[in-house]
Amino acid sequence: MDLKEESLASLTELYAKIKGLEKSGKNRIWTRLLKNSFAPLLMGKFDFVVGNPPWVRWGYLPEGYRDATLKLWKEYGLFFAKRNLP
Repeated sequence: MDLKEESLASLTELYAKIKGLEKSGKNRIWTRLLKNSFAPLLMGKFDFVVGNPPWVRWGYLPEGYRDATLKLWKEYGLFFAKRNLP
């Protein structure tokens, strides 16, 4: 990990506070988001990441995201029917 010792201490303290809020049932959605944000920092390095993305219709994705990722969607064959192709 390439974090300075004081940065790691600050992050650890923040995580402990967030964890306390989670246990007391406060701000539940934010704690999940922050927990997922910390995971990559604390889990180390990986060779592969495998996941199951949510099924969201192409038309419901934000236009900027569609524009930025269209090439990848096509390269990975994520469109299954011609009618889905933009």
